[in-house]
Amino acid sequence: MVPVISIIIPAYNAQNHVAGFVSQFGTIFYDEVEFIFIDDGSTDHTYELLLSETKSLPGHVRVVQQGKNMGVSAARNLGLQKATGRFLAFIDVDDQVSDVYLSTLLRLAKNNRFDLCVFENMSISGNKPFPAAKIVKEHAVSKESLLYRFLCNPTQYGVCNLLMNRETAMGMVFRTGYKY
Repeated sequence: MVPVISIIIPAYNAQNHVAGFVSQFGTIFYDEVEFIFIDDGSTDHTYELLLSETKSLPGHVRVVQQGKNMGVSAARNLGLQKATGRFLAFIDVDDQVSDVYLSTLLRLAKNNRFDLCVFENMSISGNKPFPAAKIVKEHAVSKESLLYRFLCNPTQYGVCNLLMNRETAMGMVFRTGYKY
């Protein structure tokens, strides 16, 4: 069965986050979701922990090791190459998601026709929310222009609150060189 959604999760020297991240999905079974973990050349035990911790995840799980640290954008690009789902989502290994995250993504992907869906997120520091950067309203843009903005400057808009149609994103890559 081809997954409905591929979730791409880059990780670099994240051994302290792996178990907590994976535990968020521990008992949730969605055959329609593919998890793709990309170890970005970690020098700690991230890769080994990803292998051991993800054994408990049901469904489609892949752990891919990038030989050397090339940055989060290169890791996401590798994830894009490996993805097989009709839709793409991105989470960072140090992120927390709500308990309805996967069911909401699946509902959106199955019941709507769209190229890009942007949803609300909250930044948390030390268990306390803090205001995210203000988003300035801009003029309407084409879907290609909007995707280009998200993929080529991920630090301006962020990508962890997106669900995008894989067909629309084909041929696009994240601009490399970003540290986060």
